[in-house]
Amino acid sequence: MKLLQPKIWIASLLIVSFFFIIKFPSPVYAADNNIDRLAGTGRYETAAAISREGWETSDYAILARGDDFADALCAGPLAAEYKAPVLMTQPNELNITTLSELKRLGVKHLLITGGTEAVSDKVVTALQTAGITDIRRFAGNDRYETSVKIAQELLSQSAVLATGEDFPDALSISVPAAQFGMPILLTRQDVLPQKIKEYLQTASVTKTYLIGGEEVISAGIEYSVSNPSRLSGTDRFQTNIAVIKNFASEFNFSHIYVAVGEGPNGDEFADALAGAALAAKTASPLILVNKTLPKATGTYLLPKITSTTQVTGLGGELAVPTSVLQSIPNLLVTAVGNLDITPARSVVGKTATIALTYTLEEDFSNGTIEFTFPDMLPAVQGQYLVNTETTALAFANGQATDSGRKVTISGVTGKAGGKITLTLIDKLVPQVGNYTFKVVADGDGQTSVRLPSSGSGNAAKFLAVNSPQLEQVHQQLITKNRPYQSLTPRGFVIHSTATPGGTAQLEYNYFNTSGHQSSVHYVADWNEIIQLIPENEVAWHAGPTANHRYLSIEMCEPDGVNPEQFQKVWNRTVILAADACVRYGWNVKDNIFSHYDISTTYRETNHTDPIGFLAKYSRTWAQLLQAIDTKIKEIKYQ
Repeated sequence: MKLLQPKIWIASLLIVSFFFIIKFPSPVYAADNNIDRLAGTGRYETAAAISREGWETSDYAILARGDDFADALCAGPLAAEYKAPVLMTQPNELNITTLSELKRLGVKHLLITGGTEAVSDKVVTALQTAGITDIRRFAGNDRYETSVKIAQELLSQSAVLATGEDFPDALSISVPAAQFGMPILLTRQDVLPQKIKEYLQTASVTKTYLIGGEEVISAGIEYSVSNPSRLSGTDRFQTNIAVIKNFASEFNFSHIYVAVGEGPNGDEFADALAGAALAAKTASPLILVNKTLPKATGTYLLPKITSTTQVTGLGGELAVPTSVLQSIPNLLVTAVGNLDITPARSVVGKTATIALTYTLEEDFSNGTIEFTFPDMLPAVQGQYLVNTETTALAFANGQATDSGRKVTISGVTGKAGGKITLTLIDKLVPQVGNYTFKVVADGDGQTSVRLPSSGSGNAAKFLAVNSPQLEQVHQQLITKNRPYQSLTPRGFVIHSTATPGGTAQLEYNYFNTSGHQSSVHYVADWNEIIQLIPENEVAWHAGPTANHRYLSIEMCEPDGVNPEQFQKVWNRTVILAADACVRYGWNVKDNIFSHYDISTTYRETNHTDPIGFLAKYSRTWAQLLQAIDTKIKEIKYQ
């Protein structure tokens, strides 16, 4: 069994904290939502923390000045070009945390943005002494020419113009610019610098994005460039959303990064700059906030997020308060209730009647409830039913809109605890996947259907659709040793029980008993698979970092040596892991781990399973991964 909070992980956490680099869930709200932050004691430590999160190794790294934004603002697309993290240093002294991170990454090639005033020759000498001898500098006579030097490395026919006098607009475009390899060129308000003009002509730029309004980049400049497109709002935060809207189809909103967009010092750019390189790796949007979530930002994000959306703050509490991070998942917490889905699972090719039961948490008075369905399972007029549990609830006819992706029920009046069930009749699920359903509601009928409130309901859930090769998973959810924290899984950790003869049912009994501080998502034995915790919740199985990232399965160990029983456990583990890989878009190289892998990577536990268990039957971890990979291909192309 896995003890979830052993002394070893506490010691490891102290070691990590000693080096001032830490990624941690929000201490206040982690029990309710997927909120965390990447932070250190300062901007240099935060940049290193971001690098550690996104890169295990890297041949390349970008180094920028940490106390001024100009040269660093253009580094994002360069970082994406070389698949490199962005690190920072003081101008005249190589930051010790940055040096440590460069060594951890194994950097062989370093790209410096800015001249010797930004990153001095003394810093370069220190880097060379540390063994990094391939160093290139991108520098001009000023920030504008430096932006051109970086642009010349990218050779794109599209370009971005942003003000060189402040940082938020360039940060807003940094992720899409990185995704598309577009250089960020800095300009004055009324005059396009000569070096910028020359670059736009010689590079044959055919598309130019201007970020910000005419108060930062004039209409005259807009008229002078090729095929201009201005992305702007009434302030820096609305400009940020205008950029995200324009490139929305390129973003994955399952993970959102949050950074400060303004502050008293005018140099609050650093955390967002380093974070932009990480966000670009996964096509995740980077939103800018102040001490609150801007209203326009919340309005835009609401239809994009679900209850499993990961929200990561860049920088410490003073930079991005936890209350701001919390306000993003709170967008889903309307005057609503809890959504339950029956059945909890389905199988490809099977026709199922899907019931969505919505329990009111607050009293409704002539309110409105809106169900949203996945594209693959639309509501068809005449093939869905709306029922109420009590006569206390009244409703008008459900109305299907948006090609059946939404059903709106108006005129709802009822007490907290009342239930509304919307049933989709005879739905044929076409492929393996996670089918997300969402509900938003307005309980008083006074505003739109999206009404934020202080409720605590779970307004979105998914239906897991499995491969026909996966036999029925028996769901027996435990109530003990279950943290009830939201999880957006990034992979699967495979364990073995180290309890010879222990069946899945006995494991369930163990985990559902108080006092163990351990749990797991699935248990597989020679008879069945039992699911103990939903996939969108944390289980305590492999230390704090892995717990908040990965699903888990226990392979039950037969008593003595029983090859027949072992093979059944092996087969069930293979199909369960492969099915999850197909549903989440994972692969065995990046998303399937042994507990031994987790122990050596995060050093928060010291377990080596299931390596010894497999060896007992002359099997290896590599063979298990190969079997899972083969099964993934079977599922995808069946």
